[in-house]
Amino acid sequence: MSEFGIIEQIMLGAVDDMLDSVTSAVKARKEILNEGKLLSLVPGDIVVFNNTARPKYLQGIEARVIKVNRKTVVVTIPENNFLARKYRGIETYCPIELVDKVES
Repeated sequence: MSEFGIIEQIMLGAVDDMLDSVTSAVKARKEILNEGKLLSLVPGDIVVFNNTARPKYLQGIEARVIKVNRKTVVVTIPENNFLARKYRGIETYCPIELVDKVES
């Protein structure tokens, strides 16, 4: 079943009797994915803020990982980034869901 097929079935009410189970399964899957992200990060890695980051001007901005915690990462945005004036050059705690590792 395609992505749109699954979404369409939910929107049409085909799984109304299983909505709590679907919600739990989605939450559990996100937790597994985030744990994998955390395990793949080490201090010094470069990450990019993804499309879930707020404020929106952070989306697409790169940062360097300073520390990896249980559910968050500490990042710093380079001083020369003028789009993220408020955050550049300081250590910022960030939920792992908001960043993706930049593969080199």
